[in-house]
Amino acid sequence: MKSLKIKNVFLLFLSGSVAAYVVLNGIFLLSWICYVPFFILFKKLPAKQKLTSSIIFSFGVSAVAFFWMIGAAKQFSGNRWFYALLVTFVSVTLFAIYWLVLMYVRTKLEEIAKSTVFKGVLVASSFVLGEWLLVLIFAQMPYYLYNSGYGLLNNLYSIQWVAHLGLPMLNFITILINYLVAENIATKQWKKMLVPATIVAFFMLTGFLMKFNFDKKLPSTEVVKMAIAAENIPANLRWDEQGGNILASRLLAINKQAAALNPDLVLWSESTIPWPYNATDDLLLEILKEPYSSEAIHVIGFMTAYDRHSMFNSAYAISSKGKLVGRYDKRYPLAFVETPVWGLNMPFLDLDGYLIKEGQVAQPITTLKGKAGVVICNEIAKLKATTTLVQNGAEFLLMQGNDGWFKDTYLVNVHFLYSRLSAVANRKDIVLNNNDGFSGHIKANGEVLLKRKSNDFFVETAFVSPNSYDNAGRFFPNLIPLLCIIIILSNFLLNLYQSKPNS
Repeated sequence: MKSLKIKNVFLLFLSGSVAAYVVLNGIFLLSWICYVPFFILFKKLPAKQKLTSSIIFSFGVSAVAFFWMIGAAKQFSGNRWFYALLVTFVSVTLFAIYWLVLMYVRTKLEEIAKSTVFKGVLVASSFVLGEWLLVLIFAQMPYYLYNSGYGLLNNLYSIQWVAHLGLPMLNFITILINYLVAENIATKQWKKMLVPATIVAFFMLTGFLMKFNFDKKLPSTEVVKMAIAAENIPANLRWDEQGGNILASRLLAINKQAAALNPDLVLWSESTIPWPYNATDDLLLEILKEPYSSEAIHVIGFMTAYDRHSMFNSAYAISSKGKLVGRYDKRYPLAFVETPVWGLNMPFLDLDGYLIKEGQVAQPITTLKGKAGVVICNEIAKLKATTTLVQNGAEFLLMQGNDGWFKDTYLVNVHFLYSRLSAVANRKDIVLNNNDGFSGHIKANGEVLLKRKSNDFFVETAFVSPNSYDNAGRFFPNLIPLLCIIIILSNFLLNLYQSKPNS
């Protein structure tokens, strides 16, 4: 087999890096063309080199997707190089296999289609199913989630499709347009560029009409005034003799600012106080001393003792008078970090040897201004976590998170995009407080009213509109993957039938 030229190896690696950078940073305009260089290269290569080229492309993707792992895994496992190298090696290998299989399927599907548009539909279908499987398998390991349509979550009109067909629809249209553009460039059929341009225009116009229609239906309600108390505590600052006083002073300073806003609800980040809840906890009592209104509620992160080896990662709703209003325990712990995978887990410095016990209850917290559905950190990437809360009566959503270990990576942006996806899919306002990540407020129609990231602590105000709008009957997130399966199978069977010799 003739080996790839050095030039092609470089271009394939570069095209993988560029595609991954655009996708994982959610760059809207470039999302429509981010795969074009790779698709053109892939088309020109001999058949015997296509699978090798897929692996090289995957290394380019991995260079962007997993560059942060060595440093982060080393830090949060307590400077253990073995875990850092192991996790990175497994991740790169996993993506190499994924792209190898995906491109093999893509090649076979192209062979059974005749028109360019239909080839694009089949290729887009293969991507949708591949990315759908990643979501199904790695929902609790969000660093392996790779969806080509992330960039379309960053536009107010393209994101509206999520309310009905979920993220798979955005993945499908992204790949279809990339494929059509690449084919037209490769064959120099410039007039045919009108086809992808028309599809994009129709897609965006329909999204605009979806938003317009939803805005008319949504009734006006009494708003909840919220204070986002963003601590932004560095990941390496510990609750020990050296750092404990600094951290406590920081929380109390934030609390003073929040109280001055006279909010209905104060949202703190994940594990604000990283030890088991106790109603007489000294730091909690200090927080409650501030002169909040009698109806104000703190949603604050604590741990909850379970047994000698495990704890719940919890969000406690506590009134300004110290009364426990409600509690939510994280139901989908971060796999391999907070909970084992096949009996194995990375020793996480923040957990001091404990594991996180899965919560069992998905009930919203009742406040005087409406029911709040709470999710914690990576749970926002698992859509079922929020949809279940909404089905159980949540009228707005809250997300507590901590991006401290990878605060300077693309993951903080992806984390925010999943929050925006949840807001639109559920048609509920969502407020997020993400330590060292993006905190903010996203409306039920996808409008971003607040998005802020800082190395210093801050307090922001959000005016949330609870609603009882039921989107469940209009939301079919598995319809596109199902249609993709039907399209692929029907064409495969048709091709098989047509290739049989006549008797």
